[in-house]
Amino acid sequence: QPIVDMEHQKISCAEALLRWHSKEFGLKEASEFMEIASLNSEILNEICTLAVLKSIEQVVSWRQKGIKIPKISINVDQIQSTSEKFVSAFILALNSHHLNPKQFELEFSESIWQNDQETLDKIFSLLEKNSIDVCIDDFGSGYTSFVYIRKYKIDRIKIANDFVAQSVINKKDMQVVATIINIAKSMKLKVTAKGVESHEIKELLKELNCNEMQGYFLSRPMSADEFENSLRQNSHMVADI
Repeated sequence: QPIVDMEHQKISCAEALLRWHSKEFGLKEASEFMEIASLNSEILNEICTLAVLKSIEQVVSWRQKGIKIPKISINVDQIQSTSEKFVSAFILALNSHHLNPKQFELEFSESIWQNDQETLDKIFSLLEKNSIDVCIDDFGSGYTSFVYIRKYKIDRIKIANDFVAQSVINKKDMQVVATIINIAKSMKLKVTAKGVESHEIKELLKELNCNEMQGYFLSRPMSADEFENSLRQNSHMVADI
């Protein structure tokens, strides 16, 4: 699903989303099966590892076809973010395919801050050393702390869906969104509003000077083939990395 830089009207990034094509149940979103998968840490880890590898393979395929692609954002599950091993494996996979780390962004939930200081130091040291951008997802919904945002190299934060969705009908939610945008900008962070599902929400976010947006109103999630076709037809809309 594309993330759009509203100022330049360019696709600045695209989030890789996990889907399950079940013969019995049809197409299922991650929210419909990952909670069950989380009951077995081994299965969950295998699913998350497979999702990362498939994302990398897809980027390799697009590059071989000469398609201009935006930065790809990959979600990191909590089970993977409990040590630096995942980051090391990710870097190894990038190197084995001769991919530029700048082509990717790793997206962590705020649960990453539950790790001990030593683990956090190792993870973010590796990420910074290898020039991999970091996004904190659903900012404001969990363990928000600007202490961590200030200490570690964070490139982007995503405002939680609930705040964005309610911002047009609830003044307090609108104020929360406005505050997050202003603080992020003061800290030189990119800020993305998730859940932009109406023209009204989009216009409010523009008034609040939110520079990036993601949601059904701008673009619904697409399959890899659909996204490839869209990139072919709209290469001028893809921001340079």
